Amino acid sequence: MSDLESFRAETRAWLEANCPAEMREPVRDETDACWGGRDAVYKSPAQKQWMDAMAAKGWTVPDWPKAYGGAGLTPEQTKILRQE
Repeated sequence: MSDLESFRAETRAWLEANCPAEMREPVRDETDACWGGRDAVYKSPAQKQWMDAMAAKGWTVPDWPKAYGGAGLTPEQTKILRQE
């Protein structure tokens, strides 16, 4: 298995284990989106849980360096994350 295939499998498993069921629904309108920030307004506890989990992983800005709050992913890894 290649490194990218391993990354895809690990990403898929993490998303399956950590994404609340409520957050797996398609985005219907702008109120379904949350942009985070200091004054973030969350539509539901699940939305906050999901934002916190993604931020802790650095996946809200996956291609940013880790030193700046990102995950430091390569362009290929970032593409896989978005696909998954």
